[in-house]
Amino acid sequence: DLFGHGDTDDSRESYTFENLAEGVLDAMDHAGVASAHIVGISLGSIIADAVAFAAPERVMSIILGGAVMGYDFRVRFLLRSGSIIKGIIPYMWLYRLFAFIMMPRRNHSLSKKVFVREAKKLGGREFKKWYRLMETLEDFYKAHADHAVNTHRLYISGEQDYLFVQFVISAYLGDRNAAIHVIDKCGHVCNIEQADEFNRIALYYLTSYPAVPALKYVPSSRSGFRVP
Repeated sequence: DLFGHGDTDDSRESYTFENLAEGVLDAMDHAGVASAHIVGISLGSIIADAVAFAAPERVMSIILGGAVMGYDFRVRFLLRSGSIIKGIIPYMWLYRLFAFIMMPRRNHSLSKKVFVREAKKLGGREFKKWYRLMETLEDFYKAHADHAVNTHRLYISGEQDYLFVQFVISAYLGDRNAAIHVIDKCGHVCNIEQADEFNRIALYYLTSYPAVPALKYVPSSRSGFRVP
């Protein structure tokens, strides 16, 4: 569990993606794990990238589910507005608004419930610290734009991940070590909403290591890549 989440009582005065990556590496050290495949979902995808930037020799491959790699004008507006009002209104109001904008369709309802449930567990004080962290996302990726990382990675995103999937596709196109799978009729939290397909694709990728999986490009398909 991340700081302030689940059974991890430990917290930080403020969070950076770098100190979160250190936390992952510390956990690996404690468990005696020299290197690992890392799977990160949503916020976890950024931390997976941070680990790869910090210690590429310890990352065998990464799978980024519902990756968050940039913001469009809608998210920037929400973040700036939220910074102004987060001290005035209950944080759960703000979180529910974000959850609805990210996952507006009926088939996103389970993912939305999980998001809201976990935010309640987090509590207002921790939420505000994590909120401030998300405002640094674009600066984090800009700082590592020229960072040479040869880690093999697989992006898995939902076709209906309206706020983020375009940034994922752009990152994939610029990375010769990347593969991508976009799931039809699926929103942001693809590992919950389409768990069977997410697991099938992820396990195929992991069990193919160290070979690069033979993902086939289908130009006419919205999903782009299909596992044979």
